[in-house]
Amino acid sequence: MRCDRRSTGSSMSVLLLVAVALAALVLPACVRVRPWERETLATRGMQQPPSAAVHKANMHVLAVRESSRGGDGAVGGGCGCN
Repeated sequence: MRCDRRSTGSSMSVLLLVAVALAALVLPACVRVRPWERETLATRGMQQPPSAAVHKANMHVLAVRESSRGGDGAVGGGCGCN
């Protein structure tokens, strides 16, 4: 049986390419955040928007805490005035 060197070389180059691509994706995520940079990363603009289920749960908690419905900025606040 004869071994074809081109297929071995091309499979090694594909493996090397995959390893380099994986390293390029993973290594930049390993960053040490300094204490004075954490404030910037914790701002509301850097947060992901909540899912629909989380938003619904937050609005329920707000309604229970405010003892009224529509306490999220809509007209009327449970006091009878529109």
